[in-house]
Amino acid sequence: MAARDTLQTLALLVAIGGLGGCVRWGTTAEADDFGDDFTESTTSIGDGDGDGDGDGDGDGDGEYPWPVQLEIDPSARVVVWGKTGIPTKNLDMIANVFLTLAGADAGGDGDGDGGGDGDGDGDGDGDGAPHDLKILWIADCDPRTDTLGCLAGNVAPFFAMVATLGTIEFTPLTFVDPLAYDVVVADFCGPIAANEVATMLGDGARVLVLGDYWCESAAGVSATVANELLERIGTRFNGELLYNHDFLVPVARQVGLLEGVPVVDAWGVALQDHIAPFESALGTIKGAMITSRGE
Repeated sequence: MAARDTLQTLALLVAIGGLGGCVRWGTTAEADDFGDDFTESTTSIGDGDGDGDGDGDGDGDGEYPWPVQLEIDPSARVVVWGKTGIPTKNLDMIANVFLTLAGADAGGDGDGDGGGDGDGDGDGDGDGAPHDLKILWIADCDPRTDTLGCLAGNVAPFFAMVATLGTIEFTPLTFVDPLAYDVVVADFCGPIAANEVATMLGDGARVLVLGDYWCESAAGVSATVANELLERIGTRFNGELLYNHDFLVPVARQVGLLEGVPVVDAWGVALQDHIAPFESALGTIKGAMITSRGE
């Protein structure tokens, strides 16, 4: 009950501050690379020690120890980001996430000399789709066709970014085969359940998991619902929230998911605790912003 009251209070503060709405976005993390940790603030929705066990002592052995881990297909890949909804910020990072999950090479010079144009059509002339990825966003509303745009705000930049990578569909899981796509987005603010994502990972899917403490559906708060899956594969949202619009990424960390990303907008991002084989791309004292596991 206390946690729910805290969530309601936070939601009210956001609304007062003019930060409310349906638009949400993306970011990254790791405790040995704090980035611009001195200008951030955090809010705890858990016990405050950051270990996610609920007992407040920081040792990870309390009320919520890690459960027995699920076996997933070795070819499966997972990235977890603490913000639900179609991103309107951090689009370079999200593009890196899609490419990494798909196992695509972001390289290629585009000069048409046959030395690697990066367009994916095999002819070396640079005139094809850059990567030709097929992305599935599990959802029951497509902002491109819904008369109200699914109340998603200005998501045109997101679709412009996706167009440089391939195509994206917004479709409920019941209508498609997720293994037919290079990347699947499982936004736990939408129509997706933990067991459905677990099945996909068991079959080798590449999945971006989204959850936070702002979006609540009939199933519950999205971070809590996502944790039903995440804590069984090596990461989980720990109740901590990061507030920093300009989280500086150290040069040494601008690789992989953060290649070409010097600054991350991390306002309201849900942080994570994780165990092997999950790794964090960038970190704060309170936890990871974005984690990944896979090849």
